[in-house]
Amino acid sequence: MVKLDNSWSCPAGYTCGSGTDRENQFVHECPAGVACAVGTPPHLQYDTPCLAGYICTRATPLYLSAYNKCPSGYFCPEVRAIMTEQYSSVFM
Repeated sequence: MVKLDNSWSCPAGYTCGSGTDRENQFVHECPAGVACAVGTPPHLQYDTPCLAGYICTRATPLYLSAYNKCPSGYFCPEVRAIMTEQYSSVFM
């Protein structure tokens, strides 16, 4: 049994289930395309998608979700982790 005074808060950018401790708090990174706040449980890890126009790589904390702007020439819609090149030059 895990006592509450022995448990650790899950850091921002990670998901942690019950029984999280110092040894395993950095094991499960928040997936790419979303951002995780402090204490995010696994079943809520997809609830905060990355904002359109920004990139959220794995382990992006919620407070940095609007930090990495999408580079010029790329399209970064909401809930996307991987940048996609714009195909405007193909249609010209």
